[in-house]
Amino acid sequence: MILPITVVWDFNPVFFSIGSFDIRYYGLMWVLAILGGMLFFDQVCKREGLPQKVSESIFVYGTLATILGARLGHCFFYEPGYFLAGGAIVRLGNLFNSEIVGAVTDVSWGFKFVRLYPNVPIDSIPVQHPTQLYEALCYLVIFGILCWLYYGRDLGRRRPGVMFGVGLIGIFLTRFFIEFIKLDQEAFEQGMLLNMGQLLSIPFILVGIYMIYRGMHRSPVDPDTVRVVRQQTVRQQGGSSKPRKHRRMK
Repeated sequence: MILPITVVWDFNPVFFSIGSFDIRYYGLMWVLAILGGMLFFDQVCKREGLPQKVSESIFVYGTLATILGARLGHCFFYEPGYFLAGGAIVRLGNLFNSEIVGAVTDVSWGFKFVRLYPNVPIDSIPVQHPTQLYEALCYLVIFGILCWLYYGRDLGRRRPGVMFGVGLIGIFLTRFFIEFIKLDQEAFEQGMLLNMGQLLSIPFILVGIYMIYRGMHRSPVDPDTVRVVRQQTVRQQGGSSKPRKHRRMK
C-alpha cells in the first residue's frame, strides 16, 4: 500500500518585517534570480569575448524589462483595461505566496494550501497540484539542456539562433501543458478551450520552431573564425586588446 505524502502548505510569505513594512520571500526570490542571472551572463560575456559594458547594459535594461513586464503583463493580457505585456514570474516566490495554484487532484504529492482556505479544517482543504513547482523543475531541466548545448556542444557559436529556439520552445511548451492543470487566473477564462496563457504561448513556440529550422539549415559557423573577427573589430574601434569583442558576427 502506497501512503499519500500530501504536503500541508502553511508557509508564512513574510521573511521579516520592519515596522509595518514586510519583506517577503517573493521579493527575495526576485533578487536572487536577478543576481544569479547577472553572474551567469557575465561569465557568458567573458567566454564570448564581449566587453564588460555589454554585461552591465544587459543587467540594467534586462532587470527593468523583467520587473516591468512581469508586473504589467497580467494587466494587459488578463485585464484589457490596462496595458503592456509581461513575462516571467519567479515560481518559487509564487509558492511561498500560495498563489497561481493548480486544480484539485488526488495525486499523492499534492499540496493543501492552507492560507487559501482560512478557518477551514485541514481535513476539508482540497489537495491541489503544486504547479509552481512543476514549472520551476521544468525550467531547471531546460536550463540544464541549454547549458549542455552551449558548453558541451558549442551550439551557440556554431548554430546561431538554435539555442534561442530551444529555449522558447522549452519555456512556452512547458507553460502550455501546465496550464491544463492550473486554475484559471481570471473569470473570463472559464469555458475557454485554451486559456490566455496557452494562447499567448503558441506564437513563441512557433518562433522557436522557426529559429531552430533557420539555424540548422544555414552553414555552420567556425567558432575560431568568429573569435578572430570579433577581436579585430574591437581593436579597429579602439577597444581593449584583450580577447573581448564588441559585436557578434552576422
